[in-house]
Amino acid sequence: MTGVTVGERILVHLSGFLRYADAYECPVDMTQDGIATALALSRAHVALELKRLKTTARVQERMAHVANARSRRKVYELTPAGQEVSRRMREHAKSRIVRLPGPEGLRDVTGSEAIEALRRAGLRESEAVQRILATDVIDLPHPEAPKAAAPVRGFFGRSEERRILREWLQSDSNATAVLVGVAGIGKSALVASLLEGEARPVLLRRVYAHDDAHGLLSSFAEFLTRQGRRRLKAVITRPAYDPVEAVAVLRSDLSGCLVAIDDLHASPAADALLRAVLEVPAKTKILVATRTQPTFYDSSDLGSGRVLEVPLEGLDEAASAELLAARGTSLAADDVQRVIAATHGHPLALELFAASGLDVGSLATERYVLETILDGLDDPSEELLRTFAVLRRPTRSPEALGATLSQLRRLGRRALLHHREDGYLIHDLVKEFFLRRMEEGSRREAHARAAAYWASRSDGLEEAHHRIEAGDLEGAAARLAAVGPAFTESARAGDLEAALLRVPRDALLDRILVETQMFLGKFDAARTILERTVASGQPPDRLRARIHLGRIENRLGAYKEARTTLQVAVEEAAAHGSPEIEGEALRALGGVERKLGDIDAAIGHLSRAVDVLPDGSRERIRTLTDLGVALIARGDLPRAKARLLEAAATVRPATREEAAIQINLGIVLSREGDTKAAASSFARSADIALATGEVRFAAYALANAVDNFLQMEAIEAAASSAERALALANTIGDPLAVSTARANLGLVFAKQGEWAKAEEQLLGSVEMINRLDNPYSLATRYQEIARLYEAQGRGGDAASWRSRAESLFARLQGGSPSGPSGP
Repeated sequence: MTGVTVGERILVHLSGFLRYADAYECPVDMTQDGIATALALSRAHVALELKRLKTTARVQERMAHVANARSRRKVYELTPAGQEVSRRMREHAKSRIVRLPGPEGLRDVTGSEAIEALRRAGLRESEAVQRILATDVIDLPHPEAPKAAAPVRGFFGRSEERRILREWLQSDSNATAVLVGVAGIGKSALVASLLEGEARPVLLRRVYAHDDAHGLLSSFAEFLTRQGRRRLKAVITRPAYDPVEAVAVLRSDLSGCLVAIDDLHASPAADALLRAVLEVPAKTKILVATRTQPTFYDSSDLGSGRVLEVPLEGLDEAASAELLAARGTSLAADDVQRVIAATHGHPLALELFAASGLDVGSLATERYVLETILDGLDDPSEELLRTFAVLRRPTRSPEALGATLSQLRRLGRRALLHHREDGYLIHDLVKEFFLRRMEEGSRREAHARAAAYWASRSDGLEEAHHRIEAGDLEGAAARLAAVGPAFTESARAGDLEAALLRVPRDALLDRILVETQMFLGKFDAARTILERTVASGQPPDRLRARIHLGRIENRLGAYKEARTTLQVAVEEAAAHGSPEIEGEALRALGGVERKLGDIDAAIGHLSRAVDVLPDGSRERIRTLTDLGVALIARGDLPRAKARLLEAAATVRPATREEAAIQINLGIVLSREGDTKAAASSFARSADIALATGEVRFAAYALANAVDNFLQMEAIEAAASSAERALALANTIGDPLAVSTARANLGLVFAKQGEWAKAEEQLLGSVEMINRLDNPYSLATRYQEIARLYEAQGRGGDAASWRSRAESLFARLQGGSPSGPSGP
């Protein structure tokens, strides 16, 4: 550049960045590297000239955060003397005469005109001045051909989290939203996705370890200045400004803006500033992403709604598979499942697998967990995490495992442990990391510690599981024999079955396993054990096995075969002289006879069972319930209600027995005309049944609620109840439950005037039970179809169905011609 030194070129270049003189975040053009790149000079040459300019007091050096840099760097800015030199250079450039190309060719213009032309072409003023000083003939820059748009990396999953946060963004709530999750879980990607298309002024600020309060306030001040709000800038540029005043101004001027703070955990100063800002509610949306639990709020803020906390876990299976496919992986279906299982949907781990392949991806994921997620963790905390890794249920009292309160707080803040209502649970990706790296001996020791913990918590099922994993099969079998009967018909029946299949079993454990498998609907597996017991077991075991075989046939709809089997069982039980076993056999036989329509025989056998069974026993409560159902079928509502209330007086709350009682009380109340009380009873029954894992009872409760809702003209509630009942019934494959649910769904369609759908569901319900030899239920279906046709004016079709219904009702001794059915 003729007549212009390198030092002067640097001064002209820096004159374009005067507005960053006191800024916290500066562009890279103010660093040595940025200056060298902009002026096409070597970094060494620029370093030498900057040293001379500092010596002559024309530039000054300071530390500042540079855009997209992870640490502070040296930046250079002009002193008043340097600004004076750059001003003289600019005035000199404006007064020069240069040649500028145009449509008629080259023409002479002043430097001022050339600078304006260059600025219209996209150059900054300092860059234009550089060109004017460099040459007499100015070549205007030619616009480049538009570049192809950079491929957009798709966003996967998080539908529920996005829904929650979008509702928060659109609401008038003053709550602060906080995303909490380990490194690489996708917090930044979710924040970016939420900010797309946001109409309000948005500040997205990533926090770094070197950030202090002044630097953060400077970032806020620059953002507000761009919105025309300059008060904060004026406050913090004063010497020894008042931080309280600055926070008050910030709180006021941020009104109507959206502030997103990423990586809040990196700087305690950011957490403290946020706490000060939020002391007084303001109309500002603040979204925070952090790896650790922030300190600017506590549990009371969560309860009061001042803070909306959204924990981030791994992606679901569908979103994980979609991410892998989008990254161009060509994995087989089995390999995709392996990757998803290994990563638990952790987005960054999925990316590592996609980029490196299965084996290398696994190693890269472990390295990532070790170097990033577990970075800086002390040895005692790692040992505690190893113990947590073998647990499969949340832990309410981790102190019994050797955890200290400070460890729990530290691990919770780093999102390595989740503190939920039901206890502490380790992050799933960290759990897999430790499990893969634990040797057999240390794993067994961890399971032994866990078994001792669950023993202290009186959870025998979890204790047995960990005893099995620790190699103590005999001890596990003893615990299962003691606690197993309490779990055979519970939501944890699946865990009980899994444990029983792994230990040596005797007759008692076989009986527990059979009852569990029957509850789970695994009738073939249960029948195999029962047939073996009938062939070679002791007399009491053989008798109970025969009763269970009859119950299985009953559940599968083979009512005649069930009655034959159970009649033999009743005779053997009477000869055996055991009232309890005789009562079980009589109850099972009475239930089958009720379904076959032999109501008198059913009532007789169930009444005998009530007499011989011990007062307060679970079997007697169930027998009283079954007797109530039989009396409902006869139409004897007062006696039915009395028996059901007798059972309700001694039943243990929130059990499947209470669910069955509430179903049938709801039927009685509905038949008596008390529809509101009936609806409440059905709802309570369904809630109890689902909570205890008794899906069949829940399906019956919801199905029977339909008729009651229709009487109340609550059509939408009836439709919802019918759809839920059908979904639950289909999951267990009980033909009578499915038939009942379909029939009630047909009644809803009929009420809505959708005749074709109603006819399809009612005919389908008949087809399902036509082969079950269940005259009471079949007659009820026939009658419902007849009513459907009569409502459409199809008298001829209705007459044949009504004739069938009356014929079946005639077979029933004292049977009622209508009404819901219980399980």
